Amino acid sequence: ARLHSERAEWAQVEALVRPIAEAGFRELAVFYLLGEALRQLGRRAEARAVFEAGLEGHPRNAELEARLGCVLLDADEPVKAIELLGRARRARPRDAQVLTYFAGALLRVGRVEEAEAQLARALLVGGGADTRLVLAMVKLRRGQFDDADRIAAQVEAADGAAVPLVWAARALRADVKLLRGEARGAFEAWQRIDAAGHLQVHHLAHMAYAGELAGEGAQVDSAIARRLADQPQAEDLLVFASIANLRKEPARALDWLDQAQRQVKVSNSGWEFDFHSARGRALRLLERRDEARQALDTACALPEA
Repeated sequence: ARLHSERAEWAQVEALVRPIAEAGFRELAVFYLLGEALRQLGRRAEARAVFEAGLEGHPRNAELEARLGCVLLDADEPVKAIELLGRARRARPRDAQVLTYFAGALLRVGRVEEAEAQLARALLVGGGADTRLVLAMVKLRRGQFDDADRIAAQVEAADGAAVPLVWAARALRADVKLLRGEARGAFEAWQRIDAAGHLQVHHLAHMAYAGELAGEGAQVDSAIARRLADQPQAEDLLVFASIANLRKEPARALDWLDQAQRQVKVSNSGWEFDFHSARGRALRLLERRDEARQALDTACALPEA
């Protein structure tokens, strides 16, 4: 099972470890291998239950806390994830993987400088392609597109890089194209990733946005429907709001934004700027000018402006 996990063959990992767990073995590896397999297979609720059961028998175990933190991050619970990952980092301050997970959680809530500091430390203690990929995400968030693309290209070309990381690097490079204004190139890149079977559900919203800019309406609707079928997160709903604004459907945009706000507290989400700017655009399209100005003033006061 460990060998299959190194190859990211998660269905095989589950098939091998589940009978061991059902036979009553409580060793640490049973929990982290089975839980990680379920997480990677997109079965977050089951993964969470496995990691929580593991922590009952192995309390405060840093590896299990770190992996449970990742599940919470996937479930759009970044504050709880940061608490667990921060504790795991304090227990294992030289564990590159824990530092990388922690940096990813910090990035999710917009704590970009802290995330970059954790990644620098992770690289010093042996962080590999996964650490560099999160660093590329930090560069992307900072608007340093050339650096983001260069680092992602290094991950893509690295000898021995796990297959999921290679495809994740290609998806990040598609994001770079989108943010550079190359919507057609970004959309076609995501189409290739999708055709190869490596498109992750959290890429669908960005693919839809690129498709809308590229004039691919029918495929945009299909991508949105696919994402809605799999528990969309607040970030996805914000992108859908932007698509609605592009389509001159401001009432629909406000509905998406209200749904996002019900999921997370905007001020703690890391997406506050995107929320207020999309809201301002929708309100302006509705000619609710005073409210639009208030939303856009709030956006302009944030660092991303």
